[in-house]
Amino acid sequence: MEYTLIWTDKSRKNLEKLPKDIAARIIESVESIRDDPFPHINRLAGSAWYKYRVGRYRVILDVKRKILIIYVIKVGPRKKIYKNLP
Repeated sequence: MEYTLIWTDKSRKNLEKLPKDIAARIIESVESIRDDPFPHINRLAGSAWYKYRVGRYRVILDVKRKILIIYVIKVGPRKKIYKNLP
């Protein structure tokens, strides 16, 4: 079963700040895990969210298994992505 991807406003703004080639690579990579995301993602410590690695960048995800939805919460470089997470 394929998951539906929902990009939050925050994640879209994060992508706009990145170079276009990197943003395109991140989008393509996230799209590629829609069929079965769990072999590719890891749970964030102390959180219900997941992280997905795309080179030096990280994508923070919220996966709803029962309704097959992946929310893309935040996108950014590894050094900055984990700051200010709720």
